[in-house]
Amino acid sequence: MSRSPQQEALDALLAEADRMVPSITARGVMALAAEMPELLVIDVRDRDEYGSCHIRRSIHISRGQLEFHIEDVAPELSHPMLLVDRAGARSLLAARALQAMGYTHVFVLQGGLDAWLQEGLPVSSGWTV
Repeated sequence: MSRSPQQEALDALLAEADRMVPSITARGVMALAAEMPELLVIDVRDRDEYGSCHIRRSIHISRGQLEFHIEDVAPELSHPMLLVDRAGARSLLAARALQAMGYTHVFVLQGGLDAWLQEGLPVSSGWTV
């Protein structure tokens, strides 16, 4: 079965993002957060996904709104942030977009929330106001 040009283009985008964006393991995030207490954890999944389960103290900005609202939470281009999604692809593309906007300390959670859950790390559900 041949791959469509769109799938090949997506694979190329993901490969480039994977080369350009540093990824951190779930356990590594704990060490990074200790070194950088100002680290923002931004969940880029859809609203219903976030509401069902998310990393504690993460904030939600869906992938489709990230570029429009990132300045609200990270006005400085050097502000460190970790992007999270379910498995890693959306956060890679989102992180690459933020780099293109000039953000310099953007990381992704390797394996996404799935990897976080496999490690048994703390999560929350629902929405906080």
